[in-house]
Amino acid sequence: MKSMTMEKSVAKQQKDGSGAPGPVVRASGLKKYFRRVDGTEAAAVNDVSFELQQGEFMVLLGPSGCGKTTLLRMVAGLEVPDEGTVEIDGRTVFSREEGISVPPERRQINMIFQSYALWPHMTVAQNVGYPLRSRSEKLSQSEIAERVANALDLVHIRELSGQYPDQMSGGQQQRVALARALVSGTNLVLFDEPLSNVDAHVREQLRSELVHMQRDLGFSAIYVTHDQQEAMGLAHRIAVMRTGEFAQVGSPREVYHEATSRYVANFVGVSNELPGRITSVNADDGVLDTAVGSVAGRVGSDLLAAGDAVTALFRPERASVSMLQGKQNSLPGVIEAALFLGPHTEYEVQCGDHRFRIWENDIAQLEVGAQVFVNISPDDVRLLAS
Repeated sequence: MKSMTMEKSVAKQQKDGSGAPGPVVRASGLKKYFRRVDGTEAAAVNDVSFELQQGEFMVLLGPSGCGKTTLLRMVAGLEVPDEGTVEIDGRTVFSREEGISVPPERRQINMIFQSYALWPHMTVAQNVGYPLRSRSEKLSQSEIAERVANALDLVHIRELSGQYPDQMSGGQQQRVALARALVSGTNLVLFDEPLSNVDAHVREQLRSELVHMQRDLGFSAIYVTHDQQEAMGLAHRIAVMRTGEFAQVGSPREVYHEATSRYVANFVGVSNELPGRITSVNADDGVLDTAVGSVAGRVGSDLLAAGDAVTALFRPERASVSMLQGKQNSLPGVIEAALFLGPHTEYEVQCGDHRFRIWENDIAQLEVGAQVFVNISPDDVRLLAS
């Protein structure tokens, strides 16, 4: 294997066939192994490839231990991949094969951590200007002051330049961290679960502010989180991760409504499941036989065939509970619980051996113990391999 050198590539702006700028980040075949106590190796990241486009907000979503933070740290240069390549703005910053390993401080990226990592003894202006004072090429005090002022203007907190972090709200501290990330002029920001340490109300507020800032400033971002709502609210594209690999990549709407596996469907939101066997299937639709009746739905894989064990999945808000039987996908059951949750009532309906959660917006509440039907449109049922 070739020895790793400091930097062997020349920065260049890649172009696609149309002449448009290439991706901000291109990662290919990234792998990272960790050694267990018993001496065996586990793949934290297993052959992952992706591209981040100009102005795109990409979220890495998954449970603890799935590899999302390790992947982010490999892009940042804080973890060294065992295999693969990383390019940033067309410049190779890591290649095991070519022996290239550019250190983090020379990758022209910025990173925001869970705590925002603001110096408590520094003012806002001093915190934001810290990266400029630390760089190898020295800037004059007037140049630093001008860049700091411009960065604070971008995030709309110039009036707070003389305050200290403990004198500001969580949202204002987030803006300081973002201004510090943007002050050097690079447009790639990496976020490592920056909202995980705040309560739900503040997290919702900060998420909204971050959406507006990204839209206004247009920076490119990779954002790590285990929170599904956070991912749905922030992302242009979500990469759902499982055991070091991408289980599915797509827009929030695609990942939510067109899950390609039970894992993705259950991790991104709430799903009801009903197992059965395919009785008929074509390219787009299928029918399966279940213990509580025949169910039709959209096929989530082109590999399904008659006789296959399949699970029908549907979202609580896409089904309805009624005293009347529907024409198709109408499952008889009994209401076991009715929970008024403000925006909707959640019914727990027992259908044979299966209990479903159904969210209804009707003002009138059905009684516990009532004999009802769970009605679902075939368009709202996803048929996936069990």
